[in-house]
Amino acid sequence: MKITTEQKISELKDVLEHVGHYVQLLKSGKASYVKPLSVELRKLYCSGEGNRLIKRVEEALGVDVKFPVRVKKTLYATYLY
Repeated sequence: MKITTEQKISELKDVLEHVGHYVQLLKSGKASYVKPLSVELRKLYCSGEGNRLIKRVEEALGVDVKFPVRVKKTLYATYLY
């Protein structure tokens, strides 16, 4: 079954809504939401069946999605690079 562009966009909206919700819960101290957040991020980025949603939306719309990196230069940030 082929997924339409509209379905991909709807899925992207849902995933982004979930990510925002889980981030807010984590900020409020509810650490148990790390795993559900990781599932949503995996849907966006990781390879595998049903994943790579951003790539699938890019291909469907013929666009290139870029995310700016906004990391403050701290001791921790230097270990990320």
